[in-house]
Amino acid sequence: MPRLKMVGYTVISRLDVGTRRVGYLARDAKGKDIVLIQPDIKKIRLQHLAIDGRAGGPLGGEKEVQKIINLEKEKFKSDFEKMKGLTHPRVAEVHNVVFDSDNDNYVAILEYAPGENIFAASRGLTWIQKTALIAQVLDGLQFIHNNGFLHLNVKSRYVHVELTKLQAKLTDFGYAFEKKAKYDGRLRGSAHSVAPEIVLGNNDKVGVKSDIYSAGILWYYILTGKFPFPDRDRARTNQALLPDIVKKEGRPTEVFYSDPTIPEECNQILLKMIDSEPGKRYKTAEQVKSLLIETWPEISEDNLDRTLSTMRVLSAEPSIEEADDEL
Repeated sequence: MPRLKMVGYTVISRLDVGTRRVGYLARDAKGKDIVLIQPDIKKIRLQHLAIDGRAGGPLGGEKEVQKIINLEKEKFKSDFEKMKGLTHPRVAEVHNVVFDSDNDNYVAILEYAPGENIFAASRGLTWIQKTALIAQVLDGLQFIHNNGFLHLNVKSRYVHVELTKLQAKLTDFGYAFEKKAKYDGRLRGSAHSVAPEIVLGNNDKVGVKSDIYSAGILWYYILTGKFPFPDRDRARTNQALLPDIVKKEGRPTEVFYSDPTIPEECNQILLKMIDSEPGKRYKTAEQVKSLLIETWPEISEDNLDRTLSTMRVLSAEPSIEEADDEL
């Protein structure tokens, strides 16, 4: 049974919202579906107590851990509040961040984006339909960038797709970072999706191209069902391995080996998005989106009806839950 209780909201079910948060689908007093998210204090406490006394771990036991938890709470509030009120068709809006006095915790109230994560939702779609979804992701990223933020956590779990209309929305902003600020060096995102400049500590190179890189990884993932750099899987349980793994990465396998119908132009654009050197990637998300629509006009908003015409019939297949690889 869901544990969270908030006046004015009826909690319906628990949602998968990442490593250190708990989330719930709820309904407000007007009958509108929304999402409630809060930091997972129990998990944060256990994680830090487990490393207490080790090299690099917090000393001082429960007292020190409580300080860390308080910082995590304030960071959670800040991360979501800075995105509050930004409205766009491709971005799930953050309505508010409130304090739940009963549980001594913050709760972020977000727009509910119906559907499946983009990887599960795209099973059975054609490569052109998957590309239409990526164009929408890029549209949402450009909106976020225009408003002065980097997303820094673009991955399948945080892109929801409403398949009856082939509509995608970005849903998570817990790692959002101010674009104009000097990057703080924190390792954000997921092992498979994080840009090399973040992994290698090249803070002056972290920017909109880091989000473009992650969007390219996502595109590759939904086209092939695999990640372009599979060795990163070893870093899911040991972050310290990731820099050496990234340094050794070469050219990934071309996407058309997974699907012969994928044209070479698709592969060329994708490889430029995930180039290890930020300077060789596209300059903006809008530039990539425009190139995709220019190359394949059927993925534009105006032509989505035609793109939908070959879409598979929705089945009763269960949702696919990704492995938890957040850093």
